[in-house]
Amino acid sequence: MLLYDYLASAFEAEGVDTLFGLMGDGNMFWMTAMAERPGVTVIHARHENAAVAMADGYARATGRVGVATVTCGPGLTQVLTSLTASVRHRTPMVILTGQTPVEAAFHLQELEQEPLVRAAGAEFIRVSTVNQALDAVARAFFTARMHRAPVVLSVPYDLQETDQPWTEVITTSAALVPEQAPLRPSPESAAEIAHLLGAATSPVIVAGAGAVRAGCRADILELAERAGARVATTLPAKDWFEGEPRDVGLAGAFASEAAREIFAGADLVLGVGARMGYYTTEGGYLFPAARVVQIDTDPAGYLDGQRVADSYTRADAAEAVAEILKLMPPRGAARDAPSGRPRPDRADDQPDGPAPGTHRPEAAVATIDRALPKDASITVGVGHFWNYVVPGMTGRGPASYHFTYDFGAIGQAVPTAIGVAVARRSAGIDTPCAVIEGDGSLLMNVQELETIARHDIPLLVIVMNDGAYGAEYHKLAARGISGEQAVSGRTDLARTARSFGLRAERCDSDEELRAAVAAFVAEPAPTLVDVPIDHRAVSVQYRRLHYGTGTVSFGGDE
Repeated sequence: MLLYDYLASAFEAEGVDTLFGLMGDGNMFWMTAMAERPGVTVIHARHENAAVAMADGYARATGRVGVATVTCGPGLTQVLTSLTASVRHRTPMVILTGQTPVEAAFHLQELEQEPLVRAAGAEFIRVSTVNQALDAVARAFFTARMHRAPVVLSVPYDLQETDQPWTEVITTSAALVPEQAPLRPSPESAAEIAHLLGAATSPVIVAGAGAVRAGCRADILELAERAGARVATTLPAKDWFEGEPRDVGLAGAFASEAAREIFAGADLVLGVGARMGYYTTEGGYLFPAARVVQIDTDPAGYLDGQRVADSYTRADAAEAVAEILKLMPPRGAARDAPSGRPRPDRADDQPDGPAPGTHRPEAAVATIDRALPKDASITVGVGHFWNYVVPGMTGRGPASYHFTYDFGAIGQAVPTAIGVAVARRSAGIDTPCAVIEGDGSLLMNVQELETIARHDIPLLVIVMNDGAYGAEYHKLAARGISGEQAVSGRTDLARTARSFGLRAERCDSDEELRAAVAAFVAEPAPTLVDVPIDHRAVSVQYRRLHYGTGTVSFGGDE
């Protein structure tokens, strides 16, 4: 039996049922062996970076370890963007890469892999001998699971073809991962936070992804009621409290102006399962008068170049909130009269624009929001357009959204959404799966439209097509510099998508957009919807951050 067969058996024993990859000399035998395993689905990407993003999306959607494979040399160098993004997202992932032959005196694709992988922040495991191979697989999955990190497993491809006469018992990472009880706060920490909440006059509780995973929504709301606190969320916990009277929506760059006023007046901010990084706190300026207290299983201390909080409690979100509740007596009446989430700011309420034949971005997002069922899965790319998408999609909850902002890289959303859609299909989930992306971003990975069609993946690709790199256009225009170099013109993305085998159309009106989304919902199939928008439209966030005004709706010259 050849080593690559043993390696395939080891991955199968780890419970791998889906593999994303692009075949080359360094992984073709192992990839073929994986495809021959009963119950294993192999998704063949058209670009290595996209394959890793797909595995990232699969891991996000399932909570399991995502698995990808690329070849050696240029196969590995291509994945640096997705690898870094998955490190920032703390995605559990194992990437098997080939390495050039051990016995080769020269090989064109020879590359020192470890420095590249570690520069991205990922773990690296090299297999140098046959006897290391199976243990290396278990170690890779153990590391991915325990540390929520991507791991690159490197195996020379001449070693993979070594014939092994022995039979080895495969020990999986499941046997190595220790049972972990939820981390409880110290009595002193719980008492201190209860005291601070009781003494605060305008506290705010900010819940993050850790609180969502811990499932302590009801207890946080009860704590807010007793403390007279408002509740907000980080972006990964978007809409968790929607509909609750104390909810003020998102904290950070997407906070409404009314919410920002509440945050500015807060004297205590309690972050629960939230990293409280730069964008959540806007560099510390969002809560200028508040003492910040963080509850997290792994508090960072310093993150994104700033001190995260004034004090920290290392604990599971649910355990900590439950302990604090025990120390806070119920109040007969709240200290404030919450009126519910403030209305979102309007982005395009001025009479000028948009250009003929284009949508107002805010109106297009509202149409999409109404047309997609509330149980749809939505992956969102980054760029100027997402400033309309994030506040404009409503009534869902954290599990519905997958954001790809972790490395600030455009082009990641479509392959990530492929991984999400494959995961949902494998699990038998038949609710709609969509991705909202920009045109420049899509064109960076446009070849993956063919992957969607070839594997018949039921994914709706919605493209906010402004014919420009909108973020750069506005950053230039806001400084009085022509943004002409950021304007590329609108590619006919519907025709491009149809050439790859997708159902596709350009929607020039709200009625056409509503009908196109409804057609996908009624009959999920690989679909692209091209939504032309005016590149001059300025989002609320860019008004504030770059134009320095709350009154501009269209900026710059055509």
